[in-house]
Formats: sequence, C-alpha cells, structure tokens
Amino acid sequence: MLLERAAQPGRWGAVLDALRVLSGSRRLGIALGGLALLMRPSLTLLAQGVLLLLSDGSYCEAPLLQDPLMVRRIAALATGLEYAAAPILILPPALAPISTAGTAVLQGNAPPVHVCRAILSFTGVSLLVLIPTLVSVYWWRPDQDAAPHEGSAARSRPQRAGARLARCATLALDAADHALRFMLRSPAGLASRSVAASWLFAVCWFVSKRLSGL
Repeated sequence: MLLERAAQPGRWGAVLDALRVLSGSRRLGIALGGLALLMRPSLTLLAQGVLLLLSDGSYCEAPLLQDPLMVRRIAALATGLEYAAAPILILPPALAPISTAGTAVLQGNAPPVHVCRAILSFTGVSLLVLIPTLVSVYWWRPDQDAAPHEGSAARSRPQRAGARLARCATLALDAADHALRFMLRSPAGLASRSVAASWLFAVCWFVSKRLSGL
C-alpha cells in the first residue's frame, strides 16, 4: 500500500510522498482518466464532480498521512493556502465569520486530521474537477464529421419523445459548453477571469475547510 509507508525526509522525499498520496488516494488516476477521455466541457465537469463526491474521505487516517513529518508538511501547505486566500477576506463582510476558521490553521491549533481532510478536498477539486475541465475547454472539439441523424416519419410516439428529449439535452450541454468557454477562454472575459480565478481559488479553499470541520 502506498499510504502504509513512513514519510521520507528531504525535498525529493516530499515530492515522492506527495505522489504517493495522490496515487494512493486515487486522485491522480481519476484526474488522468478525465484528461484521457477528453469529453465535452460540461460532461467533464459533471463526471469529475460526481467522482469527487464518490471518493473516499478516510485516507487521512493512513500511516503516511499521520506521520509527524507529513503532518508538518500538510500544516505548512494549509498555512500557505490560507495566506494566499487572505485577500478575499477584505472584500465581503459576509464571509468574515467563515474567515475566522483560518485562525486555527495559521496558529497551528487546528486538528491535524481536519487540516489533512481540507487539503485533500482542495486538491480533489483542483485535480479532479478544475484541471480536466480547463483542458477540455481548450482542447475538446465537436465531431464535425458526424452528420445529424434524420429520423423516419414512421417512428413511434416514444421514439419521437426520446428524440426530442435528446435534442433538448444536447442544446443544454451546448449552452453549458458555451458558458464554460466564455468564462475560461474568451478574450472578452480576460479581466473578469482574473478576478473569478482568485475568487474561485479562495472559495474552494474555504469550502474545503468547512467540509473538513474547520
């Protein structure tokens, strides 16, 4: 088991331990699967989100993640994320009660298991959902060779209803793809994307903390 080993010292050991955590928690495999399938952006977002929800949350009890050296590394990473997300705290007063949850992280008083769960949740959102969706937005192209299927006029009523439902689903997916491309790729939304990216980063971290009990 990749997560049954002790943490390795040094920078190279930290890199290897991070890869062991990503592989042992199946996050790396799920992320690579999403990249390899290269589905349309809306389906990628939906599928990867479902896989994230189905992922096991008990990895923080594994020996590797309970090793004192790994606990210190995770705490340092959480502190860095807390400082990086800090600028959002001066913008919306409504988030002030939520921001107090980061005090324990910065002071090192947060329970290590909760900090570990927050880090795994954050990396799960980043690797499993955001990165595959972003790659799909830039690289996926609809099949131009596929001609629309012309149904027969003699189709039964259930077949016609199914065809209408399929067309509605396709239109909904096309609209979702268009919205994702505008937010993540369109030059017209460059300035708003920069602001949205900062907000998305901070919100993902805050939500990860709340879900972990911090």
